[in-house]
Amino acid sequence: MPRVLILVPCRDVVPHLAQLVDNLRRLHYPKQRLALAFLEGDSSDGSYAALEARLPELRAEFGRVELFQRNYRQQHSGPRWETSVQHKRRMTLAKIRNELLMRALRDEEWVLWIDADVQHWPPDVLTRLLDSGKDIVVPSCVVSPGGRTFDYNSFRFSEAAATIDWSEHLVDGILQPPVG
Repeated sequence: MPRVLILVPCRDVVPHLAQLVDNLRRLHYPKQRLALAFLEGDSSDGSYAALEARLPELRAEFGRVELFQRNYRQQHSGPRWETSVQHKRRMTLAKIRNELLMRALRDEEWVLWIDADVQHWPPDVLTRLLDSGKDIVVPSCVVSPGGRTFDYNSFRFSEAAATIDWSEHLVDGILQPPVG
């Protein structure tokens, strides 16, 4: 079985931490073949200390567990999905993901990104993703089983997409295609 690195960007994760750890423990995959890495930053709820307190138990179960911290000073008032904050927010998220990958990747063959606030995923998610045979796989993130999609940042163009003028769907340089 290939070694897999699970990367988790963390900000204000205290309310989600117990569920995240439970979900990681439930994975149907040899735990010694899994490495976990967390990058905490800009939290206001004691996330770093809460993650740090979990390290001994996680290290006893998983092949490797690392915790990094980096504050990007990304604070904004109002909802995070507001159009006015999207460009800076997504730019910062890209930096966070790049840094986490560069700091944590060692000899693993695959990487799985999990957001700390994802409440449930199937215990066999790794097997399903690996069995796809694809280099990049994006699972569908939904609000509830069979519910509406939650992640509008991940989409696949149809063949007809090449004939569409997408300029009206560019918001601050970010493509935001309509639902469907």
